[in-house]
Amino acid sequence: MFPFVVNYFTVRGIERSVIEVIELVNETADHIVASLREVLQMNNIDIQNMTSIGADNTNVNYGRIHSVFSLLKSDIPHLKKGVLL
Repeated sequence: MFPFVVNYFTVRGIERSVIEVIELVNETADHIVASLREVLQMNNIDIQNMTSIGADNTNVNYGRIHSVFSLLKSDIPHLKKGVLL
């Protein structure tokens, strides 16, 4: 299971919501990013509004050459890295 959680600002402060939980058969960086784009689009969230990404520190998420973070960073230059411990 692969949860997509968003933190966002409201007049009440920072809110957190699970917007989707999906099952990924192939957990490559390309498939994860494609799924993320699809989930954001289904929820009318502009990917350029992302400020950071949080994930565990596996190579598929944060590796230097071809990772979820590097693929997203190429489209979202202001994206920051967060690691879940």
